[in-house]
Amino acid sequence: MKGWPVMQSRILRICLTLLMGISLSVAASGCSNKLWRSSNQVDKHKLAKFGQKKAVEDGKEDWMKVQSKADEGEQSTFSLGSGGIMGGGRALTAADIRRDKLFSGALDMVMELPIQTANRESGFVSTEWKVDPTDPTKRYRLNIRVSGVEPYGEVRVVVLKQVLRQNVWIDQPAEESMAAQIEKGIRKNSQITKM
Repeated sequence: MKGWPVMQSRILRICLTLLMGISLSVAASGCSNKLWRSSNQVDKHKLAKFGQKKAVEDGKEDWMKVQSKADEGEQSTFSLGSGGIMGGGRALTAADIRRDKLFSGALDMVMELPIQTANRESGFVSTEWKVDPTDPTKRYRLNIRVSGVEPYGEVRVVVLKQVLRQNVWIDQPAEESMAAQIEKGIRKNSQITKM
């Protein structure tokens, strides 16, 4: 009977080996397609496969074509115009491009301020009230409206000012000189200058 435990351990090893072999062969054959195939959409993206560098370079070239067409005011495949990525709509006009550049310049100018509203389509940017760091009894708010009208686009800036008196903010006349400085800064940032 001394040989029985040795034989039991051999039988147990053989059974375990067979069981592991069967489970591995079933797993390798793919008992479920979904189990062994990724359903991740990123894996199906063309950049996730071989040739990633080529696809990135092609994307950069396409973007440069889009930029040059946008600068010329032409329709491109990437515009939201007819036949573009989203379909419908219209191609960018020269006025749209001017407005977009001025809008970008306006956002650059107010980047340090808390923005309340920013709408590219209407060309409107509005900030929250910001207390003057040099004088805590004054606070300012900006309303900026840009459009792409001929020949250089239009920029309107209104600087609203309030003064703190007896713990109450009181409206003051708009700051015309500050508005003019901000308008010049927007034009400089957008590189559309009035002659």
